[in-house]
This record gives sequence, C-alpha cells and structure tokens, in this order.
Amino acid sequence: MHIVGSDEITKQFNAFLQQSSLVVIDESNLYDSKSVDTLKMLSGNRKIKIEKKGIDTFDVERHFNFMTFSNREVPAYINTQERRFTFFKTDIPLTATCSILNMSIEEFIDNVKSELELFFAILLNTKTEQSWENMNIKNGIFY
Repeated sequence: MHIVGSDEITKQFNAFLQQSSLVVIDESNLYDSKSVDTLKMLSGNRKIKIEKKGIDTFDVERHFNFMTFSNREVPAYINTQERRFTFFKTDIPLTATCSILNMSIEEFIDNVKSELELFFAILLNTKTEQSWENMNIKNGIFY
C-alpha cells in the first residue's frame, strides 16, 4: 500500500505503482482534468506504463486499486455519468467513531490495516476461484 498526495499520481515518475496493491490518495484534490484523466487511465487499464528515473518506460500489469480521502464537500470534479468512481460521504468524524468504539485513533488505524491485509489476502487467493462457495477457511484465512 502506498499513501500519496493527489499531485503524485500525475508526476512523470511513477515507479511506486509497480509495487502497489492499494494506492491511497490522502486529501484528494482532483479538480483539474489532468488529475481526473490520469486516475481514469490508471484505474481503467489492465496495463500501465511505469517510468523510473534514468530508465526507459515499460508496461506492467496493473495490480492495484485506488482509495481517496478528502475533507472537502466536493472531493473531485467528475462527470455524473462516470461509472469508474464511487463516493461515500461520511458525516461522523473519526474522533467520534473512536470514542464510540472506546479506542484511540492509532488503534482504529491499526485495526483497519490488519483488516485490509486479510482482505487483500482473500482477493489474491480468489483470482482463480469462480465463487466464494468454493473457498475454504483455515485459521481465519481463505484458501
């Protein structure tokens, strides 16, 4: 997982994408067409171009998805007909959620990280499976 600012997805050098399973855009600022078009291209193609400093570009399979987070009322200017994006509006501040759960923000984030690791393990192990019905569980991990 890589946590980046929205400006990093439009930069020329993008080697971090090659090693990513999840790219988290913190405080997304997707207000210009270049940012939105880049995000569409990166999320909608099976192969992407990787460019490292001093090395020619090369194509790789895309094995990552995006999540973006923003405190803005309108996190991005995207056509309402666009089907590649889903937005969730949350009105409960993280501090209130943590208070209800009786845990610190750090504990909450650690819990989310551990759940994401299990979630991605499930995804990786289900690529060849036809349905969840064929999955076996051993020690909390799907096989």
